[in-house]
Amino acid sequence: MNAALLILNNNVLSRFSDDAINILKWFKIFFLAKITVSLSILAYYEKLAIFNVSSSFIIASLVIAFASYFTNEWFATIGKIIFISFYIWCFYLTFPMTINHLFFETIILLIISTDHLTKENKYHLWNVQYNIICFGIGSLWFYSGVQKLFHGHYLNGEMFLLDSIAGENNSNISYINNYIVNLLVPGFGKTFSSIPSCCTNREVSLPLLANIFFKLQGLIITFAEIVLPLLLLSTKWRRHAIFSLILLQTLIAIFSLELDFAFTSLAALTLILQTNYRFVYGILFIGLPILPILFHYQG
Repeated sequence: MNAALLILNNNVLSRFSDDAINILKWFKIFFLAKITVSLSILAYYEKLAIFNVSSSFIIASLVIAFASYFTNEWFATIGKIIFISFYIWCFYLTFPMTINHLFFETIILLIISTDHLTKENKYHLWNVQYNIICFGIGSLWFYSGVQKLFHGHYLNGEMFLLDSIAGENNSNISYINNYIVNLLVPGFGKTFSSIPSCCTNREVSLPLLANIFFKLQGLIITFAEIVLPLLLLSTKWRRHAIFSLILLQTLIAIFSLELDFAFTSLAALTLILQTNYRFVYGILFIGLPILPILFHYQG
């Protein structure tokens, strides 16, 4: 019995070694590059203020932290401490309004920080890292859907309604929604252009087609974010679910311009996909320069 378990365990590690180690390495490099860019943008626009420390010094520290990952263990440890320190500071600046993916990225950073803790049983360590990251991204999507389910602002269509009429969002979805709803209900934009953003569609009587249109969007997204992560648990439906999540994340990134999380999410979802990963990570690397441009555009 013990021999059979040992053979099974070795086979699992062998498959992991062949299929996932290179993908995990690509993911780690991209993730560190992404958080370096994201934190540098915050520092440049003085949204990561650390007492009287200049933004130039912060950016230089982040670049050094990224570069140190590819050196010896001692320098790599210092680099990880720098990254973790900045993330702790981000929690301090944003709590209790800290966004979900900041927690996820912190977990990933802590996991990556275990790379140099042991020289033995590397396969076991990488296997654990791989599974935690994959489970984490699935859980994050599921939890996001559950939040929308109980929060109510998606199910009653309020989020998309306010984006469409308040003019407070520069995202593509605002303009698209505004265009479509005016086709469904001619004159909608003029009639509801003065509604303050404190109102909801429960307080405002909307035309039937407009009401259905906004609520349907919320229902589809909430349903997808809950169901698709659950389908990842099924070997039969996993591949369909992962492709659907990648498509959903790509569409959300394009229409909402929420690219910061999209890069992390797509990189983590590619771990589960395990195919064409070089192409996907190559596209993600090429897309990283979009982040500072978008941040500048959105103000």
